Amino acid sequence: MTTGTEIDRPGSQSFPGKIGYRSTVALGFLMAAILLVGGISLYLASKITQDMDTIKTIAEEIEHADHMHFFTDHLVVEINRAIMLGNIVEKDKIGSAIRELQDHIRHYNVLDAKTTSLDAQHHHSTVSAIEGDLALLIRLVEKVEEAIAQGTEPSRGDLIRIRSFDDELPSKFFELNNFHQSAIAEEFQASQRRMRLITQIYFAFVVLGLFGLMGWSWLVTKTIVSPIRHLASATLEVAQGDLARRVPVTSKDEIGQLSHSFNIMAEKLRDHQDKLEEVTALRERERIAQDLHDSLAQDLALIHLKIVEAGRELSAGSTSTVKEILHEIQKVAGNAYDNVRQLIFGLRTMASRRLGLIPTLTEYLHDFSEQKGIAVDLKIDQIGVPEFPAQTEVQLIRIVHEALMNVFKHSRAARSEVRFELDGNWCKVIIEDDGQGFHLENDNRQGFHFGLTTMKERAATVGGELKIDTAPGKGTRVIVYLPLKEAAYGTYSDSSR
Repeated sequence: MTTGTEIDRPGSQSFPGKIGYRSTVALGFLMAAILLVGGISLYLASKITQDMDTIKTIAEEIEHADHMHFFTDHLVVEINRAIMLGNIVEKDKIGSAIRELQDHIRHYNVLDAKTTSLDAQHHHSTVSAIEGDLALLIRLVEKVEEAIAQGTEPSRGDLIRIRSFDDELPSKFFELNNFHQSAIAEEFQASQRRMRLITQIYFAFVVLGLFGLMGWSWLVTKTIVSPIRHLASATLEVAQGDLARRVPVTSKDEIGQLSHSFNIMAEKLRDHQDKLEEVTALRERERIAQDLHDSLAQDLALIHLKIVEAGRELSAGSTSTVKEILHEIQKVAGNAYDNVRQLIFGLRTMASRRLGLIPTLTEYLHDFSEQKGIAVDLKIDQIGVPEFPAQTEVQLIRIVHEALMNVFKHSRAARSEVRFELDGNWCKVIIEDDGQGFHLENDNRQGFHFGLTTMKERAATVGGELKIDTAPGKGTRVIVYLPLKEAAYGTYSDSSR
């Protein structure tokens, strides 16, 4: 708990801006995590794209290998046909097949240079063997083709070697095709692994983000939301009159500075309230002195004069005159007694509130009606009278007392009314009479204006306001606006009035 010494010295504590720093660091970590996850994902996505390009290249290699196999078979078929006929009937087909075969070999080598494999050595040896066989096949075909064109018998060894390619090359092309299929499967599995990795990274990011969000929420609730709620509750209590309320300063950040400043404000408000109570007490003494001067002192002075007059008449032997004087003294004493009772009631209301607002007010209005001969009605809105703080109730009863005393002294009214009404965030208390009314600006009765000033000051001390509505021949309405207890947070304006 903050001590009084710390409160009296606002600069005694240091409050660095930790919340802003923490928020900046947290935002920096979040941005770094997003950039890291995004960067890894982009890298893996680019690798997946490369895998797809590699698969496409291998597929093209397979296509060229198939064409190579096809034109190899085509060459062997054509050359065997020429041997059987002893003449080359379609020489262009053989030449075209050779060129096509050479083109597919060249394209395959270009594509093969772009791809890599874990078994590259075996692959290259297979490709080299196929290329060697194809080169040999082309030379043998060309040699046989030349011999047939010259009308000579082709070499039997060359013919046997050409026919042997029917047995050797298919197995090699099959091996090459298996290698290509394995390479495609390998690239596809690598892409799947990278895709799963991307999914796992995002899942981990989401899970860690949820835990981070919960942790951040807990931290914000503990360090910001909860202290602010305590401050809000303490502010409401201070607004309701509990100026001894303080909040603990639990941190050295901006919230701690706010709590420390709140405690300083509450301490200053309590000092101002003490001074205000002293001023109010002095004004109350002035009011009591004014009441005593206006009523009891004058009555006592009159009683004193009447007693002196009665003594003279008694010395002169005028018994009948003495009886009349004593009757007048009795009336003056009765009036003084009533005034003293009203004054005591006002003082007693300040000291005790055991009955509550409405019972106390009802008792007072009943006594006032009987003693002063002015009927006073109490009317309450259907919603009822809201709960007021203790200080507000005391000041309200004193305002009603002061207003009704003015009715008795100045208005010449036969009836009066005290009415409670709700008006938005305000409760209106209206003290109205059917008396003669007056010009508020032009009325020069000193005691009356003293009473109005006192009533306005009483309303202001509890956050309220007092207005007078009067005119000659139309009675007088004293309207007291009091803030409702649940609206203590608000800033009240005249818009609702």
